[in-house]
Formats: sequence, structure tokens, C-alpha cells
Amino acid sequence: MGNIYGYDDYNQQNVEQYLPYLKLEHLAPLPRKIAETVGIENLYKISVATGGNRVYIPKKEHLFKEYFQQEIIREYKEGSTTFAKLAIKYGLCEKTVENFLGKENIERA
Repeated sequence: MGNIYGYDDYNQQNVEQYLPYLKLEHLAPLPRKIAETVGIENLYKISVATGGNRVYIPKKEHLFKEYFQQEIIREYKEGSTTFAKLAIKYGLCEKTVENFLGKENIERA
């Protein structure tokens, strides 16, 4: 069965043979920007991994949210710091630190 472009779906091996010929100018703006950052070969790997699904890429600050939350919880449990010190250390407001700890009902050691 053909797809919306009027040709049969290629299997991965058939498409992969053309990878060395794929250049940045062949790509639409967003894939081009990604390829400029990670390279065309890695863009292809992302394409294979995501299977044409939309992919949300968070802002760089949000990449660290879970790490910060776990570290804040760990440090707070140890009992050697305050909301204010944690906020300064991780570049957050005190309310965010409080929310991280409040959601987990964290108690000090």
C-alpha cells in the first residue's frame, strides 16, 4: 500500500543506503536545525527510534528537573540545609523547593 507521497513504504535498509547522500539542504527547517546540532546520522537514528511520532524536547532547564528534585530531597533528608540554601544552590525559588519537598512529605533524618 502506498503512503501519502504516492510511493510504497521503504524498509529501513532501502532508505539507509541513501544516508551518505543526505545533506542539510535536503531537510526541512526543524530537522535541519536538529541535524546541525547532532549530525545527520544521529537525526536518522532519532527518526528510526521515534517512528514518525511527534517528539517533545523540553527546554534545557527542564532536562534537569528530576535530578534537581531528587538531589533536593536527598540533601533535605540529611538535615544539613534549608529551603533557602537549596534554592540558591539549584537556582530555584524557595517555593519550588518547598513544593518538591511537600509533594513527597519529606521528613528530615
